[in-house]
Amino acid sequence: MRWGTHAVARTAALAGAITGAGAALLLAGRRVSDLAVRIPGSGGPALTVEDAGPGSITLSGAAADAPGDYALRWGRDGRALVGPPTDILEDGAAVRPVRSVEGDDPLRPGLPVRLSVELHTGDPRSALDLLHRDITVTGETGPLPAWHVLGTRTTWVILAHGLGTTRALALNVLRQIAAFEVPALVVSKRGDPGAPPSPDGLDHLGATEWRDLAAAVRAARARGARRVILYGWSTGATMALRASADPEVRAVLAGLVLDAPILDWRTVLRGRADRRGVPRLLTKLGEWSAEGRAGLPAGPSPSTAPAKAELTVPTLLVQGSADALTGPLATAELAARFPSLATYLPVAGGIHEGAWNAAPERYEETLRRFLTPLV
Repeated sequence: MRWGTHAVARTAALAGAITGAGAALLLAGRRVSDLAVRIPGSGGPALTVEDAGPGSITLSGAAADAPGDYALRWGRDGRALVGPPTDILEDGAAVRPVRSVEGDDPLRPGLPVRLSVELHTGDPRSALDLLHRDITVTGETGPLPAWHVLGTRTTWVILAHGLGTTRALALNVLRQIAAFEVPALVVSKRGDPGAPPSPDGLDHLGATEWRDLAAAVRAARARGARRVILYGWSTGATMALRASADPEVRAVLAGLVLDAPILDWRTVLRGRADRRGVPRLLTKLGEWSAEGRAGLPAGPSPSTAPAKAELTVPTLLVQGSADALTGPLATAELAARFPSLATYLPVAGGIHEGAWNAAPERYEETLRRFLTPLV
């Protein structure tokens, strides 16, 4: 059979279309993978201001009714502190009291804002009147800014933030930790403001960043720490869990606090993709792309997967029920595997990294009971 000129042209056009479609899918998958490997430091659930009046605000969005106190952020310098919902409207919008407002851009209907779990700004001294020093930790990629909160004991607490947050997240709990008179080290990681970027410019969701936490342990030991407690949120918790397997860290490790740990990186991509209405096919392509770009495992990492991760020291596991980025069941499963070591604190309505915001008194009492025998 011989193909005529028109058949060849049609075949070539079809092949080109298929090739173009394949290239478009690959490009789309790469864009979706950015949801896992390029995560901004000023994240948080996206909300919309529906109404703003003296002392109150009405917000719509998936986390508008989240229990507890939060900050709202928008524009260049807009920031407001809001309290727990006082009313939930028929359309799901939440009315919340406004405690304070900062910035030149006022709250107004239609304004897009971000819900932030960070209630404080500044540093331990300016926010909480705690004595601290600004130091640098020598990390694998270069100097990492850190806050060293002074204390008298030889057990140190080393804290690491996670997705969409900054070192300021630690200010939510730092006053309570300082009450134990333990030194605290709040460390940044590669890619944070003031820290060196990741060599490939990507977020590895703790798979490489854990070495920055190990560097912080070395810095603490050089300053007199004999034992350390690693305290992390989100990917900071993943970093702590990974670092706990390192022999040098394990030798001085007294305990772990893992708040909303990312035990399977794919939940991050899926959660962020679902928020944006990304089709499941493209989400799967994004997973494959992230595996190749950032060297992430095809499944849960053996060192963090709930069925394989090992707890070797007393561990406080905290998990919010409304966390869209972490599988609550995975955290509960990890706790159940180590009943003699794990203390599990589920928090109703807690969003990602927001368990303390949702239930501060219960959170702080559980943390107090956990830390007391360790420090």
